[in-house]
Amino acid sequence: MKVNNIDYRKIDKINASAIKMFDKSRFDFYKYYVLKTKKTEDYSPFLAMGLLIDFILSDCKGSLDEFDRRFDEKFKLLSVKKGSGQMFLLVDELFKFTLRDMDEEGNITSSFSSRFEEAFDKIQSQDKFKGKKVEWALEQFRNSDEEIYFQECLSSIGKYVVDQSMLEKAKSVVERVIQDENINWLFNGAQELDNLGKTVIEFEYLGMECKCEIDDLSIDHLNKKIIITEIKTSYDIEDSFEYTYLKRRYDLAAGFYYLAVNQEFREKQGLQDYEIEFQFLAVDTSKEKLRPLIYKLSKIDIDNSINGFTLKTGSYYKGLIELINEIKWCNEQSQWSISKIAYENNSILNLEINYDSTEK
Repeated sequence: MKVNNIDYRKIDKINASAIKMFDKSRFDFYKYYVLKTKKTEDYSPFLAMGLLIDFILSDCKGSLDEFDRRFDEKFKLLSVKKGSGQMFLLVDELFKFTLRDMDEEGNITSSFSSRFEEAFDKIQSQDKFKGKKVEWALEQFRNSDEEIYFQECLSSIGKYVVDQSMLEKAKSVVERVIQDENINWLFNGAQELDNLGKTVIEFEYLGMECKCEIDDLSIDHLNKKIIITEIKTSYDIEDSFEYTYLKRRYDLAAGFYYLAVNQEFREKQGLQDYEIEFQFLAVDTSKEKLRPLIYKLSKIDIDNSINGFTLKTGSYYKGLIELINEIKWCNEQSQWSISKIAYENNSILNLEINYDSTEK
Protein backbone atom coordinates (compact mmCIF):
# COMPACT_ATOMS: atom_id res chain seq x y z
CA MET A 1 0.00 0.00 0.00
CA LYS A 2 2.86 2.40 0.56
CA VAL A 3 3.32 5.08 -2.07
CA ASN A 4 7.05 4.34 -2.12
CA ASN A 5 6.30 0.89 -3.54
CA ILE A 6 3.62 1.94 -5.99
CA ASP A 7 3.67 4.59 -8.72
CA TYR A 8 0.35 6.13 -7.78
CA ARG A 9 -0.02 8.07 -11.03
CA LYS A 10 0.13 4.89 -13.09
CA ILE A 11 -2.79 3.24 -11.30
CA ASP A 12 -5.64 3.62 -13.79
CA LYS A 13 -8.49 4.03 -11.32
CA ILE A 14 -10.68 6.91 -10.25
CA ASN A 15 -9.63 9.12 -7.33
CA ALA A 16 -11.15 11.90 -5.26
CA SER A 17 -9.65 14.62 -7.49
CA ALA A 18 -11.42 13.12 -10.50
CA ILE A 19 -14.74 13.06 -8.66
CA LYS A 20 -14.28 16.70 -7.63
CA MET A 21 -13.53 17.59 -11.24
CA PHE A 22 -16.71 15.84 -12.40
CA ASP A 23 -18.73 17.76 -9.82
CA LYS A 24 -17.32 21.01 -11.20
CA SER A 25 -17.30 20.14 -14.91
CA ARG A 26 -18.42 17.00 -16.71
CA PHE A 27 -16.59 18.26 -19.81
CA ASP A 28 -13.24 18.53 -18.02
CA PHE A 29 -13.70 15.06 -16.50
CA TYR A 30 -14.46 13.64 -19.95
CA LYS A 31 -11.45 15.46 -21.44
CA TYR A 32 -8.89 14.36 -18.88
CA TYR A 33 -10.18 11.07 -17.50
CA VAL A 34 -11.99 9.55 -20.49
CA LEU A 35 -10.13 10.96 -23.48
CA LYS A 36 -6.90 11.00 -21.42
CA THR A 37 -5.94 14.45 -22.69
CA LYS A 38 -2.58 15.49 -21.31
CA LYS A 39 -2.80 17.99 -18.45
CA THR A 40 -0.55 21.01 -18.15
CA GLU A 41 1.08 21.15 -14.72
CA ASP A 42 0.74 24.20 -12.49
CA TYR A 43 4.12 25.27 -11.15
CA SER A 44 2.98 28.15 -8.97
CA PRO A 45 5.14 29.06 -5.93
CA PHE A 46 2.22 28.33 -3.60
CA LEU A 47 1.84 24.84 -5.05
CA ALA A 48 5.58 24.17 -4.80
CA MET A 49 5.59 25.28 -1.15
CA GLY A 50 2.67 23.00 -0.37
CA LEU A 51 4.38 20.07 -2.09
CA LEU A 52 7.58 20.60 -0.13
CA ILE A 53 5.72 20.70 3.19
CA ASP A 54 3.57 17.71 2.25
CA PHE A 55 6.63 15.67 1.23
CA ILE A 56 8.44 16.33 4.49
CA LEU A 57 5.46 15.69 6.75
CA SER A 58 3.91 12.87 4.73
CA ASP A 59 6.53 10.92 2.78
CA CYS A 60 9.29 11.62 5.31
CA LYS A 61 7.02 11.52 8.41
CA GLY A 62 8.30 14.90 9.57
CA SER A 63 12.00 13.97 9.45
CA LEU A 64 14.11 16.76 7.97
CA ASP A 65 17.11 14.43 7.82
CA GLU A 66 15.17 11.96 5.68
CA PHE A 67 13.92 14.84 3.54
CA ASP A 68 17.49 15.97 2.84
CA ARG A 69 18.39 12.43 1.78
CA ARG A 70 15.33 12.08 -0.47
CA PHE A 71 15.12 15.62 -1.82
CA ASP A 72 16.19 14.63 -5.33
CA GLU A 73 13.31 12.16 -5.67
CA LYS A 74 10.82 14.92 -6.39
CA PHE A 75 12.62 18.26 -6.38
CA LYS A 76 15.35 20.20 -8.16
CA LEU A 77 17.16 23.10 -6.49
CA LEU A 78 17.45 26.11 -8.77
CA SER A 79 20.76 27.90 -9.21
CA VAL A 80 18.88 31.23 -9.43
CA LYS A 81 16.21 32.84 -7.26
CA LYS A 82 12.71 32.39 -8.64
CA GLY A 83 11.26 35.88 -8.87
CA SER A 84 7.62 36.94 -9.03
CA GLY A 85 7.98 39.49 -11.84
CA GLN A 86 6.30 39.47 -15.22
CA MET A 87 9.16 37.67 -16.97
CA PHE A 88 9.03 34.75 -14.56
CA LEU A 89 5.27 34.55 -15.07
CA LEU A 90 5.88 34.43 -18.81
CA VAL A 91 8.44 31.64 -18.40
CA ASP A 92 6.00 29.62 -16.28
CA GLU A 93 3.48 29.80 -19.14
CA LEU A 94 6.22 28.98 -21.66
CA PHE A 95 7.11 25.89 -19.68
CA LYS A 96 3.46 24.79 -19.46
CA PHE A 97 3.11 25.07 -23.25
CA THR A 98 6.37 23.18 -23.68
CA LEU A 99 5.05 20.29 -21.59
CA ARG A 100 1.79 20.37 -23.53
CA ASP A 101 3.66 20.04 -26.82
CA MET A 102 5.98 17.26 -25.67
CA ASP A 103 5.33 13.69 -26.79
CA GLU A 104 5.87 10.53 -24.75
CA GLU A 105 9.48 10.26 -25.97
CA GLY A 106 10.25 13.78 -24.77
CA ASN A 107 10.32 15.38 -28.21
CA ILE A 108 8.93 18.93 -28.42
CA THR A 109 6.54 19.15 -31.36
CA SER A 110 6.35 22.95 -31.70
CA SER A 111 8.89 25.69 -32.27
CA PHE A 112 10.31 27.72 -29.40
CA SER A 113 9.26 30.98 -31.05
CA SER A 114 5.62 29.90 -31.41
CA ARG A 115 5.43 28.78 -27.78
CA PHE A 116 7.14 31.94 -26.55
CA GLU A 117 4.72 34.12 -28.52
CA GLU A 118 1.73 32.14 -27.24
CA ALA A 119 2.96 32.52 -23.66
CA PHE A 120 3.59 36.25 -24.19
CA ASP A 121 0.09 36.77 -25.62
CA LYS A 122 -1.49 34.98 -22.67
CA ILE A 123 0.42 37.01 -20.09
CA GLN A 124 -0.28 40.24 -21.97
CA SER A 125 -4.00 39.39 -22.00
CA GLN A 126 -3.75 39.43 -18.20
CA ASP A 127 -2.78 43.12 -18.32
CA LYS A 128 0.97 42.50 -18.20
CA PHE A 129 3.71 43.89 -20.47
CA LYS A 130 1.59 46.90 -21.42
CA GLY A 131 2.70 48.41 -24.71
CA LYS A 132 5.49 45.84 -25.20
CA LYS A 133 6.13 43.64 -28.21
CA VAL A 134 7.04 39.96 -28.16
CA GLU A 135 10.41 40.81 -29.75
CA TRP A 136 11.25 43.01 -26.78
CA ALA A 137 10.29 40.24 -24.33
CA LEU A 138 12.44 37.73 -26.21
CA GLU A 139 15.42 40.07 -26.01
CA GLN A 140 14.89 40.46 -22.24
CA PHE A 141 14.69 36.69 -21.90
CA ARG A 142 18.00 35.92 -23.57
CA ASN A 143 20.95 35.41 -21.18
CA SER A 144 18.81 36.21 -18.12
CA ASP A 145 18.00 34.47 -14.86
CA GLU A 146 14.63 33.72 -16.41
CA GLU A 147 16.28 31.80 -19.24
CA ILE A 148 18.39 29.86 -16.73
CA TYR A 149 15.21 29.09 -14.78
CA PHE A 150 13.51 27.84 -17.96
CA GLN A 151 16.45 25.62 -18.93
CA GLU A 152 16.65 24.12 -15.44
CA CYS A 153 12.91 23.42 -15.49
CA LEU A 154 13.34 21.77 -18.88
CA SER A 155 16.17 19.58 -17.62
CA SER A 156 14.17 18.54 -14.56
CA ILE A 157 10.87 17.42 -16.06
CA GLY A 158 9.01 15.20 -13.61
CA LYS A 159 10.38 17.12 -10.65
CA TYR A 160 9.37 20.37 -8.99
CA VAL A 161 11.92 23.16 -9.14
CA VAL A 162 12.39 25.27 -6.01
CA ASP A 163 14.87 27.94 -5.03
CA GLN A 164 16.88 28.19 -1.83
CA SER A 165 14.60 30.73 -0.14
CA MET A 166 11.53 28.58 -0.77
CA LEU A 167 13.33 25.51 0.55
CA GLU A 168 14.38 27.31 3.73
CA LYS A 169 10.86 28.64 4.30
CA ALA A 170 9.34 25.17 3.88
CA LYS A 171 11.76 23.71 6.43
CA SER A 172 10.99 26.53 8.85
CA VAL A 173 7.25 25.89 8.52
CA VAL A 174 7.74 22.16 9.10
CA GLU A 175 9.85 22.81 12.20
CA ARG A 176 6.96 24.80 13.68
CA VAL A 177 4.67 21.85 13.05
CA ILE A 178 6.88 19.09 14.48
CA GLN A 179 7.80 21.20 17.50
CA ASP A 180 4.23 22.25 18.33
CA GLU A 181 3.18 20.63 21.61
CA ASN A 182 -0.38 20.06 20.39
CA ILE A 183 0.56 18.59 17.02
CA ASN A 184 3.88 16.78 17.31
CA TRP A 185 2.31 13.56 18.61
CA LEU A 186 1.71 12.73 14.96
CA PHE A 187 5.42 12.70 14.19
CA ASN A 188 7.28 11.99 17.44
CA GLY A 189 7.26 8.20 17.16
CA ALA A 190 4.99 7.48 20.12
CA GLN A 191 5.03 3.77 20.91
CA GLU A 192 1.27 3.37 20.77
CA LEU A 193 1.09 5.03 17.34
CA ASP A 194 1.99 3.04 14.24
CA ASN A 195 2.59 5.84 11.72
CA LEU A 196 2.37 4.45 8.17
CA GLY A 197 2.98 7.88 6.62
CA LYS A 198 1.78 8.36 3.05
CA THR A 199 -0.37 5.41 2.09
CA VAL A 200 -1.95 4.28 -1.17
CA ILE A 201 -5.12 2.17 -1.09
CA GLU A 202 -6.88 0.57 -4.04
CA PHE A 203 -10.51 -0.39 -3.48
CA GLU A 204 -13.91 -0.78 -5.12
CA TYR A 205 -16.99 1.30 -4.37
CA LEU A 206 -20.39 1.12 -6.07
CA GLY A 207 -18.84 -1.00 -8.80
CA MET A 208 -16.16 1.63 -9.53
CA GLU A 209 -12.44 0.84 -9.35
CA CYS A 210 -10.94 3.47 -7.03
CA LYS A 211 -7.60 4.60 -5.62
CA CYS A 212 -6.54 7.09 -2.98
CA GLU A 213 -3.28 8.51 -1.65
CA ILE A 214 -3.59 9.45 2.02
CA ASP A 215 -1.10 12.01 3.36
CA ASP A 216 -0.69 10.37 6.75
CA LEU A 217 -2.25 7.20 8.15
CA SER A 218 -1.67 6.21 11.77
CA ILE A 219 -2.98 3.29 13.78
CA ASP A 220 -3.39 3.80 17.52
CA HIS A 221 -3.46 0.26 18.87
CA LEU A 222 -3.77 1.38 22.49
CA ASN A 223 -7.00 3.31 21.90
CA LYS A 224 -8.08 1.24 18.88
CA LYS A 225 -8.22 4.10 16.41
CA ILE A 226 -7.25 4.48 12.76
CA ILE A 227 -6.38 8.14 12.17
CA ILE A 228 -6.50 9.65 8.68
CA THR A 229 -4.68 12.98 8.42
CA GLU A 230 -4.80 15.18 5.33
CA ILE A 231 -2.34 18.07 5.20
CA LYS A 232 -3.49 21.45 3.88
CA THR A 233 -1.31 24.54 3.58
CA SER A 234 -2.87 28.00 3.52
CA TYR A 235 -2.33 31.68 4.27
CA ASP A 236 -5.48 31.62 6.41
CA ILE A 237 -5.98 28.43 8.40
CA GLU A 238 -8.47 29.67 10.98
CA ASP A 239 -10.93 32.31 9.78
CA SER A 240 -11.82 30.76 6.42
CA PHE A 241 -11.07 27.03 6.63
CA GLU A 242 -14.75 26.03 6.60
CA TYR A 243 -15.30 28.21 3.52
CA THR A 244 -12.34 26.59 1.77
CA TYR A 245 -13.53 23.14 2.88
CA LEU A 246 -16.79 23.66 0.98
CA LYS A 247 -15.40 25.62 -1.97
CA ARG A 248 -12.71 23.06 -2.76
CA ARG A 249 -14.90 20.10 -1.81
CA TYR A 250 -12.48 18.74 0.79
CA ASP A 251 -15.49 16.79 2.05
CA LEU A 252 -15.44 14.50 -0.98
CA ALA A 253 -11.84 13.48 -0.32
CA ALA A 254 -12.64 12.94 3.36
CA GLY A 255 -15.53 10.59 2.65
CA PHE A 256 -13.59 8.84 -0.12
CA TYR A 257 -10.58 8.17 2.13
CA TYR A 258 -12.84 7.04 4.97
CA LEU A 259 -14.45 4.43 2.69
CA ALA A 260 -11.03 3.24 1.50
CA VAL A 261 -9.65 2.84 5.01
CA ASN A 262 -12.82 1.12 6.20
CA GLN A 263 -12.51 -1.49 3.46
CA GLU A 264 -8.76 -2.03 3.73
CA PHE A 265 -8.30 -2.06 7.50
CA ARG A 266 -11.62 -2.80 9.15
CA GLU A 267 -12.90 -5.34 6.62
CA LYS A 268 -9.75 -6.88 5.11
CA GLN A 269 -7.25 -6.61 7.96
CA GLY A 270 -9.60 -7.53 10.78
CA LEU A 271 -9.67 -4.23 12.68
CA GLN A 272 -13.47 -4.15 12.89
CA ASP A 273 -13.44 -2.83 16.46
CA TYR A 274 -11.16 0.11 15.56
CA GLU A 275 -12.75 3.54 15.18
CA ILE A 276 -11.81 5.59 12.11
CA GLU A 277 -11.06 9.25 12.72
CA PHE A 278 -10.52 11.82 9.98
CA GLN A 279 -8.73 15.11 10.50
CA PHE A 280 -7.15 17.92 8.51
CA LEU A 281 -3.78 19.27 9.60
CA ALA A 282 -3.92 22.94 8.59
CA VAL A 283 -0.44 24.43 8.20
CA ASP A 284 0.03 28.19 8.02
CA THR A 285 2.43 29.60 5.39
CA SER A 286 1.75 33.29 6.00
CA LYS A 287 4.09 35.91 7.41
CA GLU A 288 2.25 35.67 10.73
CA LYS A 289 3.69 32.17 11.32
CA LEU A 290 0.54 30.93 13.04
CA ARG A 291 0.57 27.67 14.95
CA PRO A 292 -0.81 24.66 13.03
CA LEU A 293 -4.37 23.53 13.70
CA ILE A 294 -6.19 20.22 13.52
CA TYR A 295 -9.76 20.15 12.20
CA LYS A 296 -11.59 16.96 13.17
CA LEU A 297 -14.55 15.68 11.18
CA SER A 298 -17.56 14.17 12.91
CA LYS A 299 -19.52 11.12 11.79
CA ILE A 300 -22.12 13.56 10.47
CA ASP A 301 -19.47 15.28 8.33
CA ILE A 302 -18.41 11.95 6.83
CA ASP A 303 -21.99 10.79 6.27
CA ASN A 304 -22.83 14.09 4.54
CA SER A 305 -19.80 13.80 2.26
CA ILE A 306 -21.03 10.38 1.16
CA ASN A 307 -24.76 11.08 0.93
CA GLY A 308 -24.80 14.80 0.05
CA PHE A 309 -26.13 17.71 2.09
CA THR A 310 -27.93 21.05 1.99
CA LEU A 311 -26.79 24.14 3.88
CA LYS A 312 -29.18 26.47 5.67
CA THR A 313 -28.68 28.87 2.76
CA GLY A 314 -30.27 26.29 0.47
CA SER A 315 -27.04 25.43 -1.32
CA TYR A 316 -26.96 21.72 -2.18
CA TYR A 317 -23.74 19.68 -2.37
CA LYS A 318 -23.79 16.31 -4.10
CA GLY A 319 -22.25 13.42 -2.18
CA LEU A 320 -19.99 10.62 -3.35
CA ILE A 321 -22.85 8.19 -4.00
CA GLU A 322 -24.67 10.58 -6.33
CA LEU A 323 -21.53 11.71 -8.15
CA ILE A 324 -20.12 8.21 -8.68
CA ASN A 325 -23.48 6.99 -9.97
CA GLU A 326 -23.59 9.95 -12.36
CA ILE A 327 -20.08 9.18 -13.61
CA LYS A 328 -21.07 5.57 -14.20
CA TRP A 329 -24.24 6.64 -16.02
CA CYS A 330 -22.38 9.11 -18.26
CA ASN A 331 -19.82 6.45 -19.10
CA GLU A 332 -22.37 3.68 -19.75
CA GLN A 333 -24.63 5.93 -21.85
CA SER A 334 -21.78 7.88 -23.50
CA GLN A 335 -23.61 11.05 -22.49
CA TRP A 336 -21.22 13.79 -21.39
CA SER A 337 -23.02 16.87 -22.69
CA ILE A 338 -26.06 16.56 -20.43
CA SER A 339 -26.71 15.57 -16.82
CA LYS A 340 -28.50 12.35 -15.90
CA ILE A 341 -31.50 14.18 -14.42
CA ALA A 342 -31.85 16.47 -17.45
CA TYR A 343 -31.60 13.52 -19.84
CA GLU A 344 -34.23 11.53 -17.96
CA ASN A 345 -36.56 14.55 -18.00
CA ASN A 346 -36.17 15.07 -21.76
CA SER A 347 -34.05 18.22 -21.22
CA ILE A 348 -36.83 19.93 -19.25
CA LEU A 349 -36.01 21.20 -15.77
CA ASN A 350 -37.83 23.33 -13.23
CA LEU A 351 -36.37 26.35 -11.51
CA GLU A 352 -35.47 25.58 -7.91
CA ILE A 353 -34.74 28.97 -6.39
CA ASN A 354 -34.59 29.18 -2.62
CA TYR A 355 -36.57 32.41 -2.23
CA ASP A 356 -36.82 34.20 1.08
CA SER A 357 -40.48 33.65 1.89
CA THR A 358 -40.58 36.48 4.46
CA GLU A 359 -43.12 39.05 3.38
CA LYS A 360 -41.82 42.59 2.98
